[in-house]
Amino acid sequence: MNKIKSNPYVYPYVPFYDLSDKKYRATFTDGDFLNLNQIKKILNFLENPKIILKGKTYEEKILSIFVNKNVLFGPKNFILHDKKKWLDAIKYFTDKKRPVLFSILGFPFKIPVSLKTDRTVPDMGEVLMLRKLYTIGESVSKVYPHGVKINVFTEGVFGKFNSTPEAEFKNYYKALKKINKSLKFDKYIQIIELEEMEKLSVNFDALFEKKLTQIKHLLKTREKNIVKKFKGIDDSLKRIVNSKKYNLEERELMDIYNPSLKDKDLPKYLQNIRKNINKNIKVLGINYLAYLSVRDDLDFLNKKLPGVLTLSVSPKPGRLGVLPIDKHCVRLAYHGVPVYHPGKKRFSIEYLIDLKRKSGTYKKVFFKDFPESTKPFYYIKTK
Repeated sequence: MNKIKSNPYVYPYVPFYDLSDKKYRATFTDGDFLNLNQIKKILNFLENPKIILKGKTYEEKILSIFVNKNVLFGPKNFILHDKKKWLDAIKYFTDKKRPVLFSILGFPFKIPVSLKTDRTVPDMGEVLMLRKLYTIGESVSKVYPHGVKINVFTEGVFGKFNSTPEAEFKNYYKALKKINKSLKFDKYIQIIELEEMEKLSVNFDALFEKKLTQIKHLLKTREKNIVKKFKGIDDSLKRIVNSKKYNLEERELMDIYNPSLKDKDLPKYLQNIRKNINKNIKVLGINYLAYLSVRDDLDFLNKKLPGVLTLSVSPKPGRLGVLPIDKHCVRLAYHGVPVYHPGKKRFSIEYLIDLKRKSGTYKKVFFKDFPESTKPFYYIKTK
């Protein structure tokens, strides 16, 4: 059984299934157009993760949520090593009898790589990720009368660095907010654009340019920490650079992303596109790290939300690592398409190209009250 693997620098990365295999085995059939109430019924049918709370104080019970096997992502010791720090951070709110504030970064846009997904707005995958955060909110509220607020900072701003059209990441953000409100997840979840950070300083652009210069210098001088970070994010970033803009056939894209094919094995025009993608990785990586570094320098999260506790799908010390959906979903929602498995009564997130090459029959399910209603909101494995 595959399990989701964490990366301290960037999103969890899973490779495509062997891209040399170009045999399409799946059969797709059209299914129903669901409305909002039917989506709600499906969510109610799904089993919620069991979270047993432990401890005597509010702080102990709340922290126990994040070491529960159905929530914890990454090494448990990342949390337990700093247990007192985390308890004190929660106590900051409980002493004041205020809602506990959490933040998490993510939900940038549907990744513009057609081998992963053919959508540009959220689908059932994002619904499941929001539902997981909502479940955490419910768990906190069961033991703490003053409740919780989970602040999701969407990372659409990174679309500027990987050639995602602004309309795409803006529409994604609007659609995500619509889902959050329509499904009443906004009881606990607030969605905010990370780009708001830029309003904190009148000199933001200058700070960002200075940080870019610093990182470029560190790379040029082969500073070990920055080199280590780039090695850690290279494979991940390679598969989020916008490749839709090249208007390639699916099989051509498969060759470009196929690690078993060397440059010399590709036609000249595909060699050039692969080189261009690889060039963009470095640019994207530098911008990505610079932007996050300015965020930290400005202490944006604490200024926006004093005392906030940070959740993450890139767990490391100082963050509470949380499973995006569950341990069986090894890809983030915006990197693939959701597939429901009736026999197992659970969803998986699959790369679209991998799904097309799996054996079986898959029914397309559409959400008629939502943007891109003619593209599947999720799939059901029927055979």
